Amino acid sequence: MAVTIAVAVAIIIAITAAITITITITTADSAPDPDPAPDARRRRHHRCGQGKDPPDGYGPPAPEIALRLAFAQVSDALVGCVMAEQTLSYGFGRVKGMLPADTFGGYPGEGFYSTAYNGAYGAWGLGSNNYRDEGILSLEFLINNDQAGPYAWWEGSTAPSTTTPWIGNHPASSGGSSPHSWGIAMGDLGLLDSLVSQQTDGALIVGRGVPNSWVGSGRRIAVSNFPATDGRRIGVTITGRGDVVTLQLTGEPSGPVAFELPAFVNDIATASAGTTDQATGTVTVPAGTRSVRVVLAHAPAAS
Repeated sequence: MAVTIAVAVAIIIAITAAITITITITTADSAPDPDPAPDARRRRHHRCGQGKDPPDGYGPPAPEIALRLAFAQVSDALVGCVMAEQTLSYGFGRVKGMLPADTFGGYPGEGFYSTAYNGAYGAWGLGSNNYRDEGILSLEFLINNDQAGPYAWWEGSTAPSTTTPWIGNHPASSGGSSPHSWGIAMGDLGLLDSLVSQQTDGALIVGRGVPNSWVGSGRRIAVSNFPATDGRRIGVTITGRGDVVTLQLTGEPSGPVAFELPAFVNDIATASAGTTDQATGTVTVPAGTRSVRVVLAHAPAAS
């Protein structure tokens, strides 16, 4: 039985510097079967397609990519945005049919199913076109399929046990340590970057890695006390209601705010403030803007 995150349950994760992320989401109750077409749910996004480098801070978080068995042959390719796209596509293609969607596999001697680093590895997708939401999807995979304890994971694990007396999916065997704090910390950072991050020029990027299903669920997504430049603290709240998505901001951003949900790409009808870019799916508002209401041509699906 898969672990299900109920509609009304809020996940509250405390992160360094007293940042709080409050997310209320729905995750489908599903077994960890291989996804025959994991890319079918994705939409074409931007940045790479325009020949730009990855956004500031969206490079590989650590050199462990060389350890990923399916990805090792092109580990040096994560230099630019285009190569990030190609590397992820190549790697997931190699393990298709061998592993479920949204897991990067594990390590020799510990288990090849998944790892506490899974969410962190998925965050590389923030610098790509088609895998921007992979950081969150990979973290959801860990929650649903690989917990060794409450929100705790091993460094490497095998597939879930079929004889466990516990409710949910838990690894049959594993290795390393649990809770593996390094991997968990990096996954938390990947989650935060997926929701809000800041470029070196002070511009704030909001929602770049939020899955369409989260927006379509109508649930509140919020980050408070985000540490920005010049000692500022910023709060962001994203709320979707059908074809309307609203961003509310607190604090004083030191630069413009780029509201760029994957759901916005080629689907923005109107925006109450700022400028819009259909091709990139971005609504950019100047510093000092407190809220922006974006109407979409098509409402995102809830699942």
